[in-house]
Order: sequence, then structure tokens, then C-alpha cells
Amino acid sequence: MKAYYFNSHRRGFTLIELMVVVVVVAILAAIAIPSYQQYIRRAHLAQAQQEMLKLAEQLERHKAKNFSYKGFDAAYLYIDKLGALSPNFNVTDQELTLPLDSTNPSYKISLVGFYSLKEWDEEDEEGNPVVKEYELKIDKLNKSINLNKEIHEDMFAIGSNWAIKAESLKLDNYALLLNSQGIKCMNKEDYTLVTYVSCGAVDEGGVAW
Repeated sequence: MKAYYFNSHRRGFTLIELMVVVVVVAILAAIAIPSYQQYIRRAHLAQAQQEMLKLAEQLERHKAKNFSYKGFDAAYLYIDKLGALSPNFNVTDQELTLPLDSTNPSYKISLVGFYSLKEWDEEDEEGNPVVKEYELKIDKLNKSINLNKEIHEDMFAIGSNWAIKAESLKLDNYALLLNSQGIKCMNKEDYTLVTYVSCGAVDEGGVAW
């Protein structure tokens, strides 16, 4: 009969050792996870900015050929080699979700045409009309507009300016604005301040990018 001998020095991990390992792993995770999340947010922000600049370049090329931003349709930028339109681009709304070909988007980019319309208040003491405010007229650049002013007033001038706005769908990143008037700004504190002409004041979170 064979005799079996056991090593009395062999032992497993103690509870304290396991607890130390768990604490170390938790500390590393607490440091690494926020850093990784910050890296992802910066990557998504950079991608949105890059896409907005690409659209802006194409808009200026369109105007150089057509003397107006009107009629611009960004769909051709999002067609693959087989001629299929990316499901991330909505032609009717002229909206794009990023990252491209992702079912879990982090940003939605929208493109519009706009112009300012003066609204006149009552006359001043000398009889001169006083500007009350500027009303912003907004519509899609690719939309066909009837030039009959009785139907659409003066909306045919919608191609005079463009604006691109990027909305963070994760609610943890900046909302962005880029327009033809040279405004390039963003805001993380209050998304409602990001319109097609402004991102709010500096003390409200609006900053340039």
C-alpha cells in the first residue's frame, strides 16, 4: 500500500490578503475608470468638431458654386462605396448621429439655414422706426421653398447663413455650435443656451473651441 504524505507548509490566501487585493483593485479601478471615461468623452468631442468642420468646408464650396447656401444637402457625404446612405444620416431633418455606423450614438449634429429679420417697434420721438429685436428665421437648406411671398413671406432668403449644432446625447459632454458668421463655441453647463447664434456668456458656461 502506498503512503501519501501531505506538505504541512502548503496553505491558501488568508482573508486579510484577499481583502488587501480587493482594496488595491478597487483603488486602481477608481483611478483608471474616470480617466478612461474622460478619454472617451474627449474622443467623441473631437469627432463631432471634426465632422462639423467638414460640413462647414462643403457648405462654403457649395456657396462658391451656387452663390448661396440654399440647396445644400449633406447626404452625399454619407454614402458608402455601394451607393447606400448611412442609417446615421437623416436626409429630411439633415441630422447626423456619431460615431458613424454606431447604434449607440454620443452626438447628434443638425444643419440649418437661417437669417435675421428685423422687427420694428413704435417710432421714436423724432418719428424714426426703432428696432425692437431681431427675429431668427430658420429652415432646412435642402428644403424647396415657394418664392410666393404671400405663402412663405421672405423665407426664400434662408440660404444667406448656415448653422451647425452638435447635441451631446450622453448629457456628459459639450454642446457645440459652428455657424457662417464665424461663431465657434460650446457649453457644458447649460445646453439650452446653445442656439444657432450663441452658446451663452462666459459666466454661463459658454466658451470658444
